[in-house]
Amino acid sequence: MSAPSSPALVDRASRQGGYALLLVLGLIALTGAAIAALLTMSMTTARTVAALDRIAAERRAADGALTAALTQMEVNPSATGTTDPCAQGSLPAVHSLAFDQGDANPDNDVDIDVTCSPEPALDTGAIASTKPGGTVDIVGATPYLGAVKWSTNCSAGDPGPGCFPWQMTIGVLPWLTSGSQLIASGPTLVHSGALPLRLAADVQVARTAAVARNPVEAPAAIQVGGQYTQGLPGPFSAQGGGACGVLGRTHPWGASGLRVLDADIDPICNDPASRLIDPDPIGSTPPFPVSSTHPVVPACPSGQNVITLSPGTYDRTATAALNRMLDGSGCPGRTFWFQPGTYSLDVDDAVAPSADRHRLVIDDPTAKVVFGAPRGWSTSAGAAISDFPLACDPGVSGASISLTGRTAIAHRRGRLAICPATSPSGTAYPAVVQTDAAPTDDRPVSVASTDFSPTANLIAPASDGVVATSRQFACTGSATTCTTSKQTFTTTWRSSSTAPLTSLRLYISGSEENGNVGSSWRHVRISVQPKGASTPVCTGDYTGLPGGREHPAAYDLRDPVAAPGCSAALTNESQLDQAQISVAIWFDFSCLGILGCPYVDTLRLTDVSLRANAWVGAPATSSTRTTGGQGDWLNAANVASGSAPAAEINYDLTPAPPRGDPCTPTTRARGYCQARRGNDSAIDRSYHLQLDNITTTTGSTQLPDAAHLRSLDVLVSQRAILEGGFYDEGSTTFTLTKGTLSCSATFPIFVTTSQDTAFDMYRSTDCQSRFPDAASIKGSSLAMDVRFACTPEKSLTNNPCQVWMHPTVSRVQLAASTDTYLGPPPNAQITTDDAHGSSFLSTGRVLIPATDLDVRWRGEVEQTQPLIADELVVHGLGSDMAPTAQMGTLCCSPAVPATRAVRLEARIGSQLRGYVTATISDRDPDTGVVSPGRGIDILEWELCAADECAPPPS
Repeated sequence: MSAPSSPALVDRASRQGGYALLLVLGLIALTGAAIAALLTMSMTTARTVAALDRIAAERRAADGALTAALTQMEVNPSATGTTDPCAQGSLPAVHSLAFDQGDANPDNDVDIDVTCSPEPALDTGAIASTKPGGTVDIVGATPYLGAVKWSTNCSAGDPGPGCFPWQMTIGVLPWLTSGSQLIASGPTLVHSGALPLRLAADVQVARTAAVARNPVEAPAAIQVGGQYTQGLPGPFSAQGGGACGVLGRTHPWGASGLRVLDADIDPICNDPASRLIDPDPIGSTPPFPVSSTHPVVPACPSGQNVITLSPGTYDRTATAALNRMLDGSGCPGRTFWFQPGTYSLDVDDAVAPSADRHRLVIDDPTAKVVFGAPRGWSTSAGAAISDFPLACDPGVSGASISLTGRTAIAHRRGRLAICPATSPSGTAYPAVVQTDAAPTDDRPVSVASTDFSPTANLIAPASDGVVATSRQFACTGSATTCTTSKQTFTTTWRSSSTAPLTSLRLYISGSEENGNVGSSWRHVRISVQPKGASTPVCTGDYTGLPGGREHPAAYDLRDPVAAPGCSAALTNESQLDQAQISVAIWFDFSCLGILGCPYVDTLRLTDVSLRANAWVGAPATSSTRTTGGQGDWLNAANVASGSAPAAEINYDLTPAPPRGDPCTPTTRARGYCQARRGNDSAIDRSYHLQLDNITTTTGSTQLPDAAHLRSLDVLVSQRAILEGGFYDEGSTTFTLTKGTLSCSATFPIFVTTSQDTAFDMYRSTDCQSRFPDAASIKGSSLAMDVRFACTPEKSLTNNPCQVWMHPTVSRVQLAASTDTYLGPPPNAQITTDDAHGSSFLSTGRVLIPATDLDVRWRGEVEQTQPLIADELVVHGLGSDMAPTAQMGTLCCSPAVPATRAVRLEARIGSQLRGYVTATISDRDPDTGVVSPGRGIDILEWELCAADECAPPPS
C-alpha cells in the first residue's frame, strides 16, 4: 500500500505545468513573429522588385521613345520653307508612344511623351536645296544702285525695312572710323531684315556684299544653300577676319548679324575667277525667236474678265498702253493672259514718272497677270486669287519674255506668274531674259519734200534698192559760172535716249545721174530745229554728195568748222526727239567758154539716217608701201594726225605718158594726172595706205569692251580739188586686222566728192563675225588699197586711160555704232505680300544682267517654292523686309535647314525621364542638296528616374 503525496510536492508540480505553458506560448509567439517578419520581408522584397521593374520599364520606354523619335526625325527632314528644325513634313516625327509590357495587366504599360525643341546654340544657320542645280550670279562690275539704301544707318530699335544697323552691330566707334571702307567697296549684294535672305543655290558675286540682319545678335544675314564666292574682299577685311572680313566667322568684331553662311559655313572672298564673271551673258540676241509682228493691246473690255494678249513684239506704244491698264486705275479686277509663245517688251513711256519711263509697272492689287498656259482656271472666267502663285502650268510650253536693255519690270502690287516656253526640241527657254540691245533710238518718222519723189524713199533702207529722184539741177546760158536753185527735204526724227551727245552724223546714200557734167561744186546746207523751237538752233554748210549707195556721204553735224555752234547747241540725244532736220542742195557749174552752161544733173537719194554717239577711232601712225622705189602715197604720215598737207597718190610715171601732161604739181593742182596705163589690166596698180593701232579719239563715245556693234564704217575724209569731171572706175579694199584675226571688204570707188565717205565694213560677213564688239576693234590696224581700173573716159571716145582724178585724203577713221544700251536701266522690283494682293512666281530662269533687282518682303509669301526657279542673273541684288514680313526662298530651289540642331525630351506625365541633344545633317556632301539623315552627331543622351534628371538648360 502506497503512502499519500505530500502537499509540497503537489504544489511544485502545479507550478511547473504553468511554466511549460508559458514557454509553449512564448515559443508560439516567437514563431509567429518570425513568420510575420518573414512575410513582411517577402512583401517588401516583392514591392522593391516591382518598383525596380517599373523603373527599368520606364527607362526602356524612354530610351525606346527617344530612339524612335530620333530615327523618325533622321529620315523626315523639316518642311520646305521653314527654318524650325522641329517643324516636320508629311510624317510625324515625334509623338506620344505607349509601351506594352507584354502581360494582361494594363497598369504595367508605360506612356511616353516625346517633345522636340530647337537647340539654338548648335544651329549653324545653313540651308540646303531640295533639288540639285540652280545658280545665282550677281555680275555687276559697278556698284548696286537700286532702292535699298545699304549705306544708311538705323536709329536704335528701328527694324526697317531698308534699315542697316551698322552702328548697333559693330559699334559706334568702329563705324565712325571705318565705315568709309564699306562705302568705298561698292557692293552689289545688299540685304537687311529680321530674317536672313535665303538663296538655295550656288552664289557668285563679281564684287562684294553689304548685309545686316536686324536683330543684330541673330546668326547670319544671308543663308546660301550652296557655295558662296565673291570677287572682292568682304567689308572691313582690313580689320581682320581674312578675305571675307565681317562676312565670315573669324572677324574680331564678332558681328554675327553681318555674316554669310553657305554649305560649308564659310564663304570664299577675293576670288579672281569671280571678278571675271561674264557681265553680258545674253548679248544682243535673245536665246529664243520672237515674232516681229506688233500685236494690238486691246482696250479694257466691259463685262469681260480676261484680257488676252498674243505673242510678238511690244514697242513703246504698246507697252505704254499696258502700263495704263496695270496701274490700278485703268482696268481693275481683270486677268491679263499672255498666251503661250515668246514676247519682246520695250518700254519708253514718256508720260510716266521719270523713274518709271522704262518700266513695265504692275501696281494693281486686283490684277492677275499670267504668262503661259492656264493652270486650273478658265480663259473666259479668269483666274482666282486661290490659283496663285502657281497660276500657269509649268508642265507645258508657256510664255517667255525678252526685255530690251533699257526695260525692267516693276512688280509692286498684283499677282504675277510666269511659266516659260520650250523649244521645239523640248528644252525650256528662260522665263525672262534681258538683252543688252535697245531699238535704234534716232530714226526718221516722216519726211516732207516738194523736190524729191517718191518722198518716202528718202528714208528707205539703201538695201531696198529704192531711191527718191530730185528735180533737175539746171544751168543754161553763157555765164562763166552758174548757180542752180536749191532743192530741199525735211525729216522729222524720233529719239528716246537721254544720253549726252558726243557725236552726230547725218548719212545720205545715193548718186548723181551726170557726175561728169564738167567742173562743178556741190553745196549741202543742213539745219537742225528741235521740237518746240521756232527756228533752227544751228546750221552747217558742207561740200560733196554721196557717190553711190554702197558708200554714203557722212555729214558731221558737230563739226566746228562746217557747223559752228552746233556742238554747243546740240548736247543731248533728247533734243533729237521730234526734231526737224532740213537738207538743202545746190550746184555751182563752171561754164566752159563758148559752150556756156548747158548742164543739168539729177540726184537719186535714199537711206537718210542719223548716227549719234558713235565710237570713233583714229590710227596712232600711218604709212605707205614702197613700190618700184617710190612710196605709194605722198604725205602718208599726215593721215594719222589729220594735218596738212593731205596724203596724195604718188602715181607711177613709168612708162611715160605718150601725150599730155605728166603727173606734176601743176596737173595735181588742177585735180587730175595723166599717167598712161594702156588697156592692159596687168599693169594696173594698187596704192597701199597702212593705218596702225586705232584708238579712241578725243570726244568719242566710250564703248565698253562688251558692247555689241551694230555698224562698223571706215570714214575717209577727202577734199577733192574738183568736184566734177571724170569718174575713176576701180575699187577700194579695206583690210581690218587685230592679232590673228583679219577681214576685208571691197567697194567700187568714185573720188569725186569732198565730203566724208562711209564704207561699211559689215558688208563683209567675215567682219561681222570676227569683229563683233568694241574690244575687237580697239587697237586694230586698217589697210586701204586703192586700185584704178583702166577704162576710157566717159566723155570722150577712143581715148586711152590717161586722165585720173587725183584724190587727197586728209583723214581715215573707224566709226562704230552699237545696239547695246549704254544708259543705266531702271531697277526691277518684286514685292511679296500675298494677303494684300502681291505674289510673284517664275518657274523658269530670270536673266537680267544689266538690271538691279529689288526684292521687297512686305507680308505673307508662299513657303513651299522659291520666287524664281533654276537660275537668277542680275547686275545687283537688293533685299529688305518689313518687320512683320515672312521670308521666302528667293532662288533657286525650295530650301530647308541643312543641319537640324534639336533637343528631344521624354516625359512620363510631367516628369522628365530622358533627353537627347543631337545635330542631324541633311545635305548630301556630293550634290549639296537634301538627302535626309546623311549624318547624326549625338552630343548628349541621358536616361533617368524621377527627379534624377537635371532641369533642361534655359
